[in-house]
Amino acid sequence: MPEAPVDSRSEAAGLRRWLAHNAWRLVVLFIGVLLPLAGFVALADEIHEAEAFHFDAALLLRMHAIASPGLNGFFVLMSKLGYQWGVIPLDIVIVVVLLLWRRW
Repeated sequence: MPEAPVDSRSEAAGLRRWLAHNAWRLVVLFIGVLLPLAGFVALADEIHEAEAFHFDAALLLRMHAIASPGLNGFFVLMSKLGYQWGVIPLDIVIVVVLLLWRRW
C-alpha cells in the first residue's frame, strides 16, 4: 500500500514549533558539549606539539623541593581515594541504581 504524500509545509511548521519550544535546550547542549571539547582539543594540541606550559618548570621544581616520603604517601592515598575508592564505587552504585530503576 503506497504511503500518503507528506505535506512539507506542515512538517516545516512542526519543526519551527518544536524549535521555538526547545531552542534553549539545543544551546545548552552545544555549550555543554562543544566548549569542553574545544578546551580538550586545545590542550591535546599543545601536548602533541610537545610544548610546555609556562608554569610547568616552576611547579615541577617547587614540588621536588618540598618532596618527602610522608607527602608522597599522602598524595598516593589521595589518588587512591579519588579513583579506586571514589570513582569506581560511585560508578558501580550509579549502574546498580539505574538498573533497578530500569533506566538503561
